[in-house]
Amino acid sequence: MGTISIEHGDRLFWLGRYAERVFSTLKALEDLYDNSIDGKPECYTDFLAKFGLADTYGSAKNFF
Repeated sequence: MGTISIEHGDRLFWLGRYAERVFSTLKALEDLYDNSIDGKPECYTDFLAKFGLADTYGSAKNFF
């Protein structure tokens, strides 16, 4: 097996970082959706607040 160039190593590093962010965000959304189903439909506003986003959806149904 050969060596990986610095450029390709850097690209793989950032690909891994972005993939981790996607999976972390999906996990958070999955937990949020579970809470919404369990009877806390307005909990999505806390999720939006963590990202500093305004609630333009109006309801959990529109958000999801």
